[in-house]
Amino acid sequence: MRKAVLGVIVFGVLVTFAAREASAIPPFARKYGTSCSTCHVAIPKLNAYGDAFRRNGYALPAADKAFIKEKPVALGAKAWEQLWPNAIWPGEITGSVPFGAYMHQRMVVQFSETDYKDTLIFDAPHELELLMGANLANISFFGEWIFYEKEKNAAGLKRLFIQFNDVLGKHGLGENTLNIKLGRIEVGTMGGYKDGTRRLTMEHPITGDLRALENTGLAGWDAGYRWRMRDQQAGLEFNGILGHYFEYAVGVVNGEGSTVSEAKGSNSTNKDSFARIAYKFGGMGLDGHGTGEGLNETENWRDDSFTIGLYTYRGTTLKAGTSPSPSTENEFDRVGIDLRWQAGAFDLLAGYLAGSDGLDGTTGSDDVDSTAWFIEPTYRFMPWLIGLIRFEQYSVDCAGGGYDSVTAACAPGGTGILKEGTRINPHLLILLRPNIRFGVEYLYEDRDWWKGHQPSPGTDDAKSSKWVKFNFQLVF
Repeated sequence: MRKAVLGVIVFGVLVTFAAREASAIPPFARKYGTSCSTCHVAIPKLNAYGDAFRRNGYALPAADKAFIKEKPVALGAKAWEQLWPNAIWPGEITGSVPFGAYMHQRMVVQFSETDYKDTLIFDAPHELELLMGANLANISFFGEWIFYEKEKNAAGLKRLFIQFNDVLGKHGLGENTLNIKLGRIEVGTMGGYKDGTRRLTMEHPITGDLRALENTGLAGWDAGYRWRMRDQQAGLEFNGILGHYFEYAVGVVNGEGSTVSEAKGSNSTNKDSFARIAYKFGGMGLDGHGTGEGLNETENWRDDSFTIGLYTYRGTTLKAGTSPSPSTENEFDRVGIDLRWQAGAFDLLAGYLAGSDGLDGTTGSDDVDSTAWFIEPTYRFMPWLIGLIRFEQYSVDCAGGGYDSVTAACAPGGTGILKEGTRINPHLLILLRPNIRFGVEYLYEDRDWWKGHQPSPGTDDAKSSKWVKFNFQLVF
């Protein structure tokens, strides 16, 4: 079986390398007539220039209008501005439909820990998305619609928001100091390792991916608890940049990270809240300060700098199948730190998350504590060849006692560990074209504890998990 798997892998790699370049490029690249590599280390991870482009509401940091190749359509003459409020303020729309597409093909080899019967899975297509975005003067929008994901058609909306850019700057009160974002967003606490702009691996950093109470064996929470930091949620965010190198984000969201949000009610006044601050030492300003007048498409991943961010999130979730009440609500808090150090072709990303879940309806101790951390060094060996490896650990335990398997709750005595584990996640990425990438990724996860006890081989709590993923991604 293993020889057969190896043969299919080699064939798959050869087929992947024979892929042709896409016939078109995404809307922002079309608008400015430039390569994806102007803003991306490799899709979807942004470089410093691309991050500034995103923060500026999808407008180039310097001399934006001078680089626009695809001219917008004016909605009214410029002179109308002088007639306001006795006339409608003029605007503009994009010169073409602001849509692009993302396609992801995947092949997975799952290694069995018990019977050596390895599994080969063709997950192709893994995902097909419609990407949309545009800057309409001081208003911009961005969105993703998933047409197909994991053998399901029309998976639906991933994110879609509108942003009012530089609200105070146009009144002379500080450029880029205030933007207002409304819609389905990736919450601002993820600013240090945003899912769509920082990640090169298929797996997600544990600080954003940890569902603290899932697979802990706690009655009513084990299966019903789905909240995690990286999930997009509907809400409102205020963000901005001060002095080119300090950024902030603060906002409120519905708390839709839980699958029981229907019971909580989107119209509930009990919203989740979050905040983040960060400072960057050296390198390009967060708003693109120090950018030259040209569009640099070579070695633009270089941004010698050090960035540190602090964030907090506070929210409420419910037990599965219950209505809001003091005995069914979990008031939880998360605090974290993110770090990034860039030096030449080297890029080091790290994060730490600490959490507390107050389970008012459980027996014994109310609180469950959790921690998670990761460190991810990345090196660019060639302009088209990138390698990285991420080390992660997580731990969830009863704060004031142990796990009682009879009541399936935290209780005095015994071990307090509910689950803990270690993950090692290397990835090798090859850029076939600026908009086409091929990657090979391996994951090893060692589960030291699971569901309040040490796992047994051959069960759902198997001690370790191993797989290799071959990924082919393109945008057009």
